[in-house]
Amino acid sequence: GGLIVEGNTAHHVALWKRTYMPGIYWGGVSNIYRNNTVVYSPHNCFLGGGDFEDGVDNLFEGNLLSDCTFETIDSGGFYTN
Repeated sequence: GGLIVEGNTAHHVALWKRTYMPGIYWGGVSNIYRNNTVVYSPHNCFLGGGDFEDGVDNLFEGNLLSDCTFETIDSGGFYTN
């Protein structure tokens, strides 16, 4: 825990494997995800927590997600299960 993921840009991700390859995969305890930009992801831009990765008391702020989830259904740009 206590990680800071800040100020990153991921674009045109998941070029070969089109699903479950997010720009940012998150999990853990008391981490901060701040001011990141994820653009053009055919499935999820942010993915984690729940059944994918335990996620407790994480902070998300100032992140920009754009052009996400355009080749899938029953999903979202920011997705947790």
